[in-house]
Amino acid sequence: MTSASALLSDYIVSKNQKKIETLQSDSQSKEKLITQLWQDYQVLEQKKDTLLILIASNSSQHYITLFSVEFLTSIGVENPKQTLLANANRIYPFTMENMNRYKQETLQKINNIYEEKVYLDMQSNQLISKNSRYNSIALFFQIFGLILVLSKHIFE
Repeated sequence: MTSASALLSDYIVSKNQKKIETLQSDSQSKEKLITQLWQDYQVLEQKKDTLLILIASNSSQHYITLFSVEFLTSIGVENPKQTLLANANRIYPFTMENMNRYKQETLQKINNIYEEKVYLDMQSNQLISKNSRYNSIALFFQIFGLILVLSKHIFE
């Protein structure tokens, strides 16, 4: 009984504990990634708002174009300068179309990463539950073994 208890508590529970730590670490990494993606998105929303203010305040077309090119490049649009120079009157619609595309992509990434995080948390919780059961069984084996040893001495 004591051997079974030691096997359960030292080998199986320890092995599961290492898995739990790995899963929790991965989950925390996913959480940080989600936070970073959301913060990056919020910064881009502020830049979009700044662009709207520039357009509304009738700033110079050159400055608006430069700001838009930098903004569009930061969200992964290829060669935005040529498109904007060819269609100077479409700066805001073009920027908004690409911002909406970027928003959808970012939200999809966040949703996918969150699903992965939830799955990791679920696996971790299942292992924690198993460890709790294994610890209870190991304790039972220890107590039962002690009872057998004591009963042997009592009935002799």
